[in-house]
Amino acid sequence: MKKCFILAWLLLPTTWLLTGCTDNIETTAPEEKTTGLEPIQMECSKVQQTPFAKQSNKFANKFFATAAKEVEGTNTNLCISPISMQYILSIYANGLADEQAQKVVDFLDMGTLDQVNESSRQLLALFNEDDEYVKVAMVNGLWQQANSKEIIPSFAEKIQTYYLADTKETNFKDPQAAKSMINGWVADKTDGRITDAHLKVGDYTFTQNAWVNATSFDAKWTYPFNALHTKKDSFTNIDGTVSEVDMMEANVGMAFDYSNEDVYIMELPYGKGYYTMMLGIPRKAEKLDSICANTDWWAVHEQAHLAQLELYMPRFSISTDLTTLFKNEENSATGILSKLGLDESVAYADMVKATKPARQMWGLSQTAIIEVEENGTKAVTSTSGNEGMYISPYVPRRIDKPFFFAIRENTTGTILFMGKVVHL
Repeated sequence: MKKCFILAWLLLPTTWLLTGCTDNIETTAPEEKTTGLEPIQMECSKVQQTPFAKQSNKFANKFFATAAKEVEGTNTNLCISPISMQYILSIYANGLADEQAQKVVDFLDMGTLDQVNESSRQLLALFNEDDEYVKVAMVNGLWQQANSKEIIPSFAEKIQTYYLADTKETNFKDPQAAKSMINGWVADKTDGRITDAHLKVGDYTFTQNAWVNATSFDAKWTYPFNALHTKKDSFTNIDGTVSEVDMMEANVGMAFDYSNEDVYIMELPYGKGYYTMMLGIPRKAEKLDSICANTDWWAVHEQAHLAQLELYMPRFSISTDLTTLFKNEENSATGILSKLGLDESVAYADMVKATKPARQMWGLSQTAIIEVEENGTKAVTSTSGNEGMYISPYVPRRIDKPFFFAIRENTTGTILFMGKVVHL
């Protein structure tokens, strides 16, 4: 089974309405196509999108477009967690004056901060409702200076209430000890895959608050790839070179398939169908970034048709560090926020509801890792901040050139992870 871990320093404000998928679908593939691996019985057959998720996914596309621009013209693969970044920014907004907080909410394409907070709380509850095939966890942590008279208690109370944050005291006056404590928490929440939150804490920062979001995704494919059928094959990279890859093979008994003049997009289910991976293969590789950044994921799903796929897909893994990506060696929160498009007056705003005297957000980072193999997908991220239907016969789909991907939760339509593979 694969795991996906993402660590983010910014919190993502997400409002989620909880709805259920109960229609059962028989997912057993035709006998002549079986691989010897039994598919999982699906429960969720209808994808839904809440109004808040719709707005959240707009931010996801904006975040991807910004990150993709930083590696444009290179052979760099990419993996980000928009939702983890949203949670970090949401926590940040709770420390700002009302006018500045609303600017952050607007930047995230949301409604009001109260709506963001309540929806974030609902989403956290949803992620704890696993089935036996998909394990998703999103946890938040808040560390505050021990015995400080500068901390405003209501800030931590709100973060605990709406973001269910593990709240602990530490001594930021001993930067190495504080980093060690927080990095230990991150390593624990990401199964040791991420060991450094890249917090910008030092003797000169006078830090009083640091907050981290860690999100993990560990899911089995509904239709697993048979490892006995994996073989060496070619993959044409974005620069025209050809690499030898481990090409997996599966017969997907039920998937959604979509195409237009620019792109093929397919949806592959995990577990009982509550999560899917969407894979897009541009007809022209040079259009990949633009197509992905402008994809209306919900519209694509609505226009897609059920299909059985004879799928060939490369095994791959990606690790992306936001600080390195944005060439921001000092890990400046203001620099990263400005590149993302947040108004400078907000990027430099004081967190007047967190400490007195107020401080600006000083550090911001995200690390995201994804691994896709025969059994499923694993992804992790850590982000931190301080201060009945007819189905056509099997259709062949070969992923042997640059593609983009997104992992979606299907009862709300929320995008958890996004990325692209341009070189293997």
